Amino acid sequence: MAKNDIHAGTRKSFLLLISMVLLVWQAHAATYYVAPGGSNGNPGTIEAPWATPAHGAGQLQPGDTLIIRDGEYILQDFGQDRILPNSGSPAAWVTIKGEDGCRPSLIGKNNLANAIDLSAVHYVRIENIEIKSDGTNPFRDAIASWEPASNIVLSEIYIHHIDGFGIDIQDIDGLSLLDSRIEYCGFGAVGGAAGTSGGWRNVLIKNCRFAYSGHYYQGTPGPSPYDRPDGFGIEPSEGPIEIADTISTHNRGDGLDSKADRTYIHHCIVNHNSCDGIKIWGDDTHIENCLVYDTGDGDASPSPWSGLVAHSTKPNARFTITNTVVSDNPERQGYPMYVQYDDRQVPIMLTMKNCIISHGQGALWIGPSVAFTSENNLFYRPNSDVPVQVGDQDYTCAQIESGTLGPGNLARDPRYVAYGSADPSGYQLQENSPAVDSGTSTGAPNDDLLHRPRLSGKGYDRGCFETPPLGWSSFRGYITSAASVVVDCMGRTEIWVKGGDGALWANVDGTWYGKGGFLTSDPFAVADYNGRIHVLVRGGDGSVWDFIHDPIMKTGHWKCLRGYITEKPTAAQDPSNHGIMRVAVIGGDNALWIFNLDINAETGDWTSLGGCLSTRPYIIFDPSGIEHILVRGCDYSLWDKKGVWGGSSYARTWNFLGGFLANGPIAAIETGVNNHIAVYVMGGDNALWMCDVNSSSEPETGVWHGLRGVISSDPFVIADPSASKIHAFVRGTDSALWENTVVISPGNPVGSQWKYIGGLMLIHTPGAFIASETQAFVIGTDHAMWRNTHATVSAGSNLSQV
Repeated sequence: MAKNDIHAGTRKSFLLLISMVLLVWQAHAATYYVAPGGSNGNPGTIEAPWATPAHGAGQLQPGDTLIIRDGEYILQDFGQDRILPNSGSPAAWVTIKGEDGCRPSLIGKNNLANAIDLSAVHYVRIENIEIKSDGTNPFRDAIASWEPASNIVLSEIYIHHIDGFGIDIQDIDGLSLLDSRIEYCGFGAVGGAAGTSGGWRNVLIKNCRFAYSGHYYQGTPGPSPYDRPDGFGIEPSEGPIEIADTISTHNRGDGLDSKADRTYIHHCIVNHNSCDGIKIWGDDTHIENCLVYDTGDGDASPSPWSGLVAHSTKPNARFTITNTVVSDNPERQGYPMYVQYDDRQVPIMLTMKNCIISHGQGALWIGPSVAFTSENNLFYRPNSDVPVQVGDQDYTCAQIESGTLGPGNLARDPRYVAYGSADPSGYQLQENSPAVDSGTSTGAPNDDLLHRPRLSGKGYDRGCFETPPLGWSSFRGYITSAASVVVDCMGRTEIWVKGGDGALWANVDGTWYGKGGFLTSDPFAVADYNGRIHVLVRGGDGSVWDFIHDPIMKTGHWKCLRGYITEKPTAAQDPSNHGIMRVAVIGGDNALWIFNLDINAETGDWTSLGGCLSTRPYIIFDPSGIEHILVRGCDYSLWDKKGVWGGSSYARTWNFLGGFLANGPIAAIETGVNNHIAVYVMGGDNALWMCDVNSSSEPETGVWHGLRGVISSDPFVIADPSASKIHAFVRGTDSALWENTVVISPGNPVGSQWKYIGGLMLIHTPGAFIASETQAFVIGTDHAMWRNTHATVSAGSNLSQV
């Protein structure tokens, strides 16, 4: 079966499931309720709900819906508390769902086998439910099925801190796992024992996150006692299996390991896993538009693990890999990718097109029994002239580029934007990358990892990212704030603004989504260590509100952090305490206040750090982990509340850095330089100024540099780690967008250069990010969001120091 047949077949199965669910809505069916404080002796109405989800699920007939109202439900008795749904029918599915606008929690304890048992269950949909342990007592699996099940939809499921599997299924025919997050499971996020009735068949997994398998066990951070807990790992199955738009990260086993025939993995990010990245075993398997990097999860010691592994015991099994990036660590002794390392006598077929395999200590290794077709790939092995080995044949860079291995192949540095970055955007391509516009269109997908269309330049790009077109484009909308721009864990651009209705709005890759609320400040968006986005605002009541957005599940909710502030808040993830997001604000008393937000419990406390502020603060951590909370004091000078982590708490001191500020500061790290940050301000002369802050001394020192210009907005700054530059974006007196670039050089930054970008913008501070190109976001004079995409500016000369 061809790749497109797999895709179409799985998609048809999914659409069939959805159409069947729609029939439920059309059928005459009952809706029942469960709520804390209810009674199982009640009729299960909204006015008189049942008490336990297990009892409620047991009452459902085909076509019925059970709504679990907000709250916590303790599960501890094997016979009484586990949810065992009755089956629905093709025209009348059974639905169990959390109440809209919230997510009820099922909390397991007492070594309960599972929370939901789907064994021999058919035509059931479960959505919007959290399943977790109580953090101290053993609790094995969240969802299990040990007898053949079929036609199951699991949507918006959040499973975490489980001792065994998040989802443990042996045989299933028709499963859709959608918009779900499964993490911190001792045995693995999704998997199961070898099937007896075909294993996994007709499965779609889409918009999911599998993370931190093996990083929790019975109330501890692990490692769990289980060998190599995977993000996704299934035994031999008939398939087809489609895994799309999914991230598998920080697992103590493999990222995605499928032994199923007809596996199709696309638009996925597999990174920071301890063992193999993607592992494929079944016939007629395809990988497309995927990004794999950081095999070993930062551990560079020798290992047998690889970013991508293909192996089969079935003669003439077929594997196709297209527009996929595998980036390794040349310090890690191992292959970046290997194919048919074992069973070298079994013939298989491998076709690779438009792929990038780079930065391995070893070569791409292809077994002697592999019929290997290689077209328009790029191979790069930084410490060797032999990036590819096929059987006993070494292929040198010169041989590869001469066409010996196949047409269009290259052996060069791919020139990622930021090789070694923990963020997916670092593996986009620089403008001068040899992979740009040099791929083949034959057999290539029509979009890239981010679903941006190919072709956008003169030709198809190699790898999973397509460089977007340059110039101005309107995102429409009516906006009354500055834009806060963040790149989420899937590499998508999220732009957060205040709309004309005073509510919070998000634009994700060009589409607007309303998030409600009432804002009296600009929003400030920042990603936490778990991949969620926190959008902090001043609410209509003057307190701090946090909209917590999950890019995977595409859900979010508001959390009030209390307090009273007078300008927008700022925040940063604490690198010394991954569970803490530090929020910094100016209080109603004009003092500096911080809130240590526990990103898991979503709670925290306020602490006053004193001082006298005349604008909002800005918080940043430098490369050495030192905390900087920068403020304009009541004397209009720059002050830094410097914090040094001592193992159990921060020691904080005020440091006077001088200058005369027209408004609040902003800062960027100086890439590769510890103990330094670059602070940018609008000076009292309306020029752009930069203070190079050196925190290696006590008190810390700052050297001011005038970057000239006459600006009419606060600056926005961002570091470009690939070129050791800092870019500042401002509104000029002509209402146009201008960009200033300097080269990082501690104590003596060089090459200040101004570039006119153009456009007509309101006074709101611009937003921007840098990947394969620079993208700047401004609010036009029509109050719409506008994006300018341009080649990243290099720095010239003419820096004046005062």
